[in-house]
Amino acid sequence: MLREYKSHTWRRNSRSIGVTLCCAKDAILAYKCNPVFGAYPPTELQVEQMAMVVAILCHELELEINNDTVLTHAEAASRDQYGPGQGDPDMRWDLYMLKGMPETRALRPGGVLLRKKALAYLHSMLMDKLLQPHEAEVEQPELLAA
Repeated sequence: MLREYKSHTWRRNSRSIGVTLCCAKDAILAYKCNPVFGAYPPTELQVEQMAMVVAILCHELELEINNDTVLTHAEAASRDQYGPGQGDPDMRWDLYMLKGMPETRALRPGGVLLRKKALAYLHSMLMDKLLQPHEAEVEQPELLAA
C-alpha cells in the first residue's frame, strides 16, 4: 500500500518515500571522500530504474521532485552532521557521488543526478501519456459552508 507508514529515514518519514539499490557491498569512502564501490558498483541500469521509480512514486503521491523530497542518504546525513567528511563514525554516504554514467565522466553528486533523471522521466511519461496529470483541486463552496 502506497499510503502505509513505513519508518525508513530518521525524522524524515513525513511525505516521503524510501527507495534503495542492491549494490556497493564492501564499498569504502577513500581519501578525499572518493567512493570505491569495489566489485559491486551501482550500475547505469540501476540508477536509471531508480530514477523511473522515484518519478512514478512522486507523481502518484503528489510529491515534488526537489532537494527536500528526493535526496540520497549522504545528502540527508550531511544536513545532520554525519555525512561524508564530517568525522562521524556512523557516517552515511550512500550514492554520495556517482561516476561512470554516460553524462558524468567524472564524479557527480548522486542526488543531483537522481533528481535530474527523475524529472526527465516524469516529463517524458507525462508527455507520452504513460502517467496522467493530476487535476487541479476545485473548491466546493457547499462543502466549505458546512
